[in-house]
Amino acid sequence: MSDPRFKPRHYTTEPENFGRTEWIGWVGADDEPGKVRSTDEWVRIATAKRQHQCAVAIRTMAVEQFGSLKAYARECDMPYDRFSKVMRGVAIMRLEDIAQAECVLGEILTVGSTLNLNRGEMAPPTRRIEQPDANQRQER
Repeated sequence: MSDPRFKPRHYTTEPENFGRTEWIGWVGADDEPGKVRSTDEWVRIATAKRQHQCAVAIRTMAVEQFGSLKAYARECDMPYDRFSKVMRGVAIMRLEDIAQAECVLGEILTVGSTLNLNRGEMAPPTRRIEQPDANQRQER
């Protein structure tokens, strides 16, 4: 496996709890008040939070249904080494991992799930996308 672009667990203040406990501290919440972060960094923090959320759900459901993470990985014909790294936030989770988990375990993500991105921190930078007005749309 090649090195990931980043390690999601590096964006938590409790890397040993990544994918294990529901509530953990995140970089940017209280660690450096007032620090300005780039859009890329905000995206990585949001990605890490989403992966953590999925990992907690997968861990809980896999242990309930298969008795262990190893048994779940075996059932999915997934190399345990990679699966373990994803669950610990050492490697980046892929959409394929989530889809497979949902096929085997049940629903992992819900449309209304929240990441609590702004728990005590400034909102991430946003770009306003200009929508064409009705006259511009008719000209096309």
